[in-house]
Amino acid sequence: MQSDRWEHGSDFHWGPIAPVGPVPSPPWRANPTYWATGRHALLALMQHSPSARRWTRLWIPSYFCQSVVAALTTTEIQICLYPDSPIEAFPGTDDLPVRAGDAVLVVNYFGLRSRPSFVPRVSGVEIVEDHTHDPWSAWASESDADWCVASLRKVLPLPDGAVLWSPRGHGLPNVRPVAIEVQQASLQKMSGMQLKALYLAGMPIRKKVFRDLLLESEAPHKEAPVSAMTPWSRELLECMPCVGWCEQRAANHAALRRSLAGVPWLHCLAPGERLQGCPFSGVLLFDSPQRRDYVRRGLIESRIYPAILWDLEKTPPRVLGNIRPQDLDLSRRVISLHCDHRYSFPDMVRVADSIRRLGTAFGSDTADAL
Repeated sequence: MQSDRWEHGSDFHWGPIAPVGPVPSPPWRANPTYWATGRHALLALMQHSPSARRWTRLWIPSYFCQSVVAALTTTEIQICLYPDSPIEAFPGTDDLPVRAGDAVLVVNYFGLRSRPSFVPRVSGVEIVEDHTHDPWSAWASESDADWCVASLRKVLPLPDGAVLWSPRGHGLPNVRPVAIEVQQASLQKMSGMQLKALYLAGMPIRKKVFRDLLLESEAPHKEAPVSAMTPWSRELLECMPCVGWCEQRAANHAALRRSLAGVPWLHCLAPGERLQGCPFSGVLLFDSPQRRDYVRRGLIESRIYPAILWDLEKTPPRVLGNIRPQDLDLSRRVISLHCDHRYSFPDMVRVADSIRRLGTAFGSDTADAL
């Protein structure tokens, strides 16, 4: 058996749940509904709204995952963009030309934001908040939005799962049956997670086998009808010590930032001073797309797998054509490094050292990253 199988990032693997802290009372304790993915939760809400809420337009941030945008455009509700991105302190919603029948989606990018104070409160306009990147933040707990959604599978080792709730007590969409496509994808994802755990433990598992399972499990979620969360993921959710895991993620994020402090060609996005929450990942902004791409390739060769959140130009191309140039520029220069409970302080230092080495090897440009 091979013992050195260290790697960083990519999909969760499945491992024992250590008792690192209490299972928290979540912000959605008042009659939530559970869905296969965050996309399914949003679509369920949009399909629910024409009869129950009478939405005609949904405003979404200009910097947003394009595959989710593509899914949202399949409903009868018009999708409109407003200016917002992770490098802006607050959502640009204060002067939106909203009208009765509109809804506004506000995103807590990467768990770095505190609750905004000037989201529009216009009669007949509803607010939807996306808390995927920090579902246990003070903002999520104290929200007075009409609706809140979080894709739990993005922050927890779950093969599927998202939650939808209404802080204002609105009626929620009826939960759909678990689609057969979602069941199959979830079991496939769980198999890949288990095989990855065995691989990391040094067992004679071929990496391609679990990678194929994990990759292939994503497509069915996009093609399946809107579906509930699987019962096994619901059971797993109740076992997860989310508070302890959040504390570990915050500590890892701080360690990564400290280890990269002073790098002239790099900016690590930091939480606001008043933040009562936990950053989702180490979001790094490079001074140029070329250096970003060079470092990313080198990290992958070193078994460090960053994400790009989000590529606004990938295939299929962006759905709405009026994305701001600054959003496109940001998407070309950003990477996201995992900071979750799988990793320790030495892991984060190892990742930071690799970034420094690769970025310096690219060149000695000292231009500011922002």
